[in-house]
Amino acid sequence: MATLTVAGRLARQTFGQRLLRGFYSKIHQRSNVFLNARELVGLLPTERILARGWADAKPVMVTDRAFYWGLRTASTRIGWEQIARSHWDQESSTLTILGLLPGAPTKLTFSLGSPELATLVADRVAASHVLHTRVDLDGHGQALVVARRKPGTDDLVWLVSLADGTSPHAPGVSAAVDRALAELCREIRTS
Repeated sequence: MATLTVAGRLARQTFGQRLLRGFYSKIHQRSNVFLNARELVGLLPTERILARGWADAKPVMVTDRAFYWGLRTASTRIGWEQIARSHWDQESSTLTILGLLPGAPTKLTFSLGSPELATLVADRVAASHVLHTRVDLDGHGQALVVARRKPGTDDLVWLVSLADGTSPHAPGVSAAVDRALAELCREIRTS
């Protein structure tokens, strides 16, 4: 029968001590995850971090311009102007974010411990709203027009959704949309 001898400090630690050491190591890693977040996701120098938290054991961050999750790359970002709406479910402590623009995630769901982060998300989305209206397209039906202000800029992001059955390639539709958007732009500037 062979005997195994373990030397060093680790051998003198009890199982409980090793368990606690591993636990505190995880806490330390978790608390330091936000230190490099600005560089990881490519925050602009003028972008302010408003809140940080954890959702589904992953870090999330709310800035004045966007919502970030996972904090690994810039692809984990959705700008406030890209979000149709957010919904907080009190019973399940779940935040659901619905994407608005092409290229934005359609639906994101996060389990949060408290509603404060969800409230901040809803406020930031509401702050980007400029316009949500239906317009007549000169005999080509109607279109839903949504305008959002891109945070940190004066740029407006426009989304036009044509009524079912209306083709954007039909003769006159594109010109009618352009006229409707020009009229809405004039109204926004004068108000």
